[in-house]
Amino acid sequence: MKTKLYNRIVENLNTKIWFTEMLVTGQENDGDAENANNTRFILQGLSEALEILNNTKNLSDKKLMKRAGKLLSTDSDEEKLTMIEAIVADYKSDNPKMYIDYIDEVNVWEKVEFTFNSQEFLEEIKYL
Repeated sequence: MKTKLYNRIVENLNTKIWFTEMLVTGQENDGDAENANNTRFILQGLSEALEILNNTKNLSDKKLMKRAGKLLSTDSDEEKLTMIEAIVADYKSDNPKMYIDYIDEVNVWEKVEFTFNSQEFLEEIKYL
């Protein structure tokens, strides 16, 4: 049931994003720069909502959390989630850290210290 609902929400957001992109193009072609800028702002919000939705779906995956638990130094799902979100933010940043160990919110088990950068960690837990 959750998957059907998730798919419907994603499809709805994608449709709204497509429509909004077409609206911006029309406004630009009509020389309506002010409304085009306002519409771009709406488009950015829709795109961010879709990204948040996709990240939430990934992070709610119990297998992903179990794989992360083998690498992150905590037993708390809430702390794991916080650490994973920090790693995702680092991965998306313009200047990612050399190792996830250097991210303030992240603690890894001693056996995997200085092993993964953000991308490698997210691939390891099958987030990417």
